[in-house]
Amino acid sequence: MRLTRRRLTPLLAVCTLLGALLVAQSPAATAANKPKSGGSVTFARQTEPRNFDAAKMQVGPIAGLVAQTIYDQLFYENSKGQPTPGLALSVDATSNNTVFTIKLRSGVTFTDGTPFNADAVIAHWTRMQDPATASPGIADVSEIASMQAVDASTVKITLKAPDATYILPLMVGNMTYIPSPTAVTKYGATYGTTPETTVGAGPFKLQEVVFADHQTYVRNANYWDKPKPYLDSMTFKIFLDAQTRYNTFISGGADMIENLTGGATNVELDKSFDNISPLPFGGGYGMALNTSKAPTDDPDIRQALRYAINMDAVLARAGQGSTPAPTLYDKTSPWYTDLKLPNNDLKKAQSLVDGYLKKTGQSSVTVDIIHADTSVTFMQALQQEWAKINGMKVNVTIETNVQTASRIARRDYPNGLVSAAAGTPRGMKTNYASTGTTNLSFLNDPEMTAAITKANETSNPTQVKAAMKTAAERFNADTPYILFNRLNSTVWLKPNLEGVKGMPDAPVVFKTQDLNKTGA
Repeated sequence: MRLTRRRLTPLLAVCTLLGALLVAQSPAATAANKPKSGGSVTFARQTEPRNFDAAKMQVGPIAGLVAQTIYDQLFYENSKGQPTPGLALSVDATSNNTVFTIKLRSGVTFTDGTPFNADAVIAHWTRMQDPATASPGIADVSEIASMQAVDASTVKITLKAPDATYILPLMVGNMTYIPSPTAVTKYGATYGTTPETTVGAGPFKLQEVVFADHQTYVRNANYWDKPKPYLDSMTFKIFLDAQTRYNTFISGGADMIENLTGGATNVELDKSFDNISPLPFGGGYGMALNTSKAPTDDPDIRQALRYAINMDAVLARAGQGSTPAPTLYDKTSPWYTDLKLPNNDLKKAQSLVDGYLKKTGQSSVTVDIIHADTSVTFMQALQQEWAKINGMKVNVTIETNVQTASRIARRDYPNGLVSAAAGTPRGMKTNYASTGTTNLSFLNDPEMTAAITKANETSNPTQVKAAMKTAAERFNADTPYILFNRLNSTVWLKPNLEGVKGMPDAPVVFKTQDLNKTGA
C-alpha cells in the first residue's frame, strides 16, 4: 500500500485550525481488494482524551479521531476541499455569507434510538454557546445570531457578521460532532464520562474505557452508511513512552502507531512502514505566551525567550523527524510569505533581558511554563537553550495532557503554555484576534485583529493573502507564540490494513478501514 500526499486547495487549507491536514489513502477498491468485513485493529496511541463529550473535547489529532469514531460528522471534505455529505447532505450560503441553510440526512438515529434531526443539531450548538459548558468550539458558535429548525431535516443559521469561512467548522471542530440530545439531558454534567453516558450516531460505539491503558470500540450495527464500518472492533492502547509504544508495534502488539511529536522512533518507523503524515500549511506545535501576566506582558521577554532558542539544535536532540517551521505559514500554504520568524541570536536575547532588568530594577526575572507530559524530552532541550541567558530563570511544570487541555479551554496558565499555534485565517481569528474567545495569549493588537478579520470576511484570494501577510508581520512583532515545528501527528501502518484515510481532525478514519491484506 503506497500512501501519497495530494496538494490541497486554499479552502481546504483554511479548514484546519491547527494548520496541518493529515491526508493519505489506499488505492481505490477493485474486485481484487474489495473491502472485507470483520476483524479487529489495535492502535498504539500516545495519549487520550479523558472526556468523550462532543461539546467539551479538545478536538484535533488526539480527540478528533475519537470524536469522529463515536459521532461521525456533518460534512467530510473531498480532494478539492469542498464539503461532501456526512450526516448533513448540503449547505447553502447567501451571497453575503451571513445565512447558512443546512440539509440533514433523514432516517438516522443515535445508538440510543433518538432521531438525528434539526433539533438535535440546534441543541448541541446551543449548549456549546453556554460559557458554562466551556466548549473549545465556543468561538465558532458565538458567531451565530440565531438558529431555526425549518423542518426536521433543515437547519438555518444567521450569523452576526459575514464570514466567508463559516463552512469550515461544519467540517472540522466541535460543531460537526453531534451527540444524542436525549443522552445529554439524561446524564447532565456526567455526559461523556463513561461508555454508558456517551451516545453518538457514528460508525462505532465506545464499549470500554480504562484510562491510561486502553479504549475499546465496537461496530455500530445500525450505522447509516452500510456496509461500513468494516471492522468489528478496535482497541486503542495508550503508551506515553515513545520507546514502549514503538516496541509494542514492532513486536506485533499493534497494527498502527502514532507519534504526536518527533523523535528517534519516527526515523526508524519511516524506514519500514507506510504512514499518514502531516501536510503543513501553517502554525504548528508551539507555546502560547501570556501577554496579560508579568513578565511575559513585556514583548522584550517574549522575544528573548524566542531568540534564546537554537531550534535546529532542539529538533536534532528531541524532535527527530519533525518538520521545521522557519515561517508562520508553510511554503505549501496559499498565504505563504518568506517573512522569517525570529531566529537564534543569543546576544540579542541577552540584551533584551538586560534591558528589561534595568528598566524594572530587578536582578533577575522568572518565567513559569506549563508543559504536557507527552513530550518531556522536548521541553528539556528547550530548557538547555534558555539556561544560556544570564538573569532569566525558566521554571517548567509538567502536567498531564488532560490537565493542559483543560488549561487551554479555560485560558488559565502563568507565562507559557505548550499548545497548537494557528496559521490559517479561521484559526488565527479565534487564536490571535482581540475578539477571539480562544485567544490563548490574550493578545490585543488592533492591527492584527483588523488583518485577521479581513482575511475571514473576503473570498478574494489576493485580499486574503495580503491580510495574512500583515497578520504574519504583526505575529513577529508581538510574539504571542513561540513556534517550534509543524504538527507531526504521524500514524504508521502495518501492511495488512486497507481503506486508510486521514481527515483534518482525525489522523485515521476507521469507518473505511478493513483488514483486506495479509501482512506482519
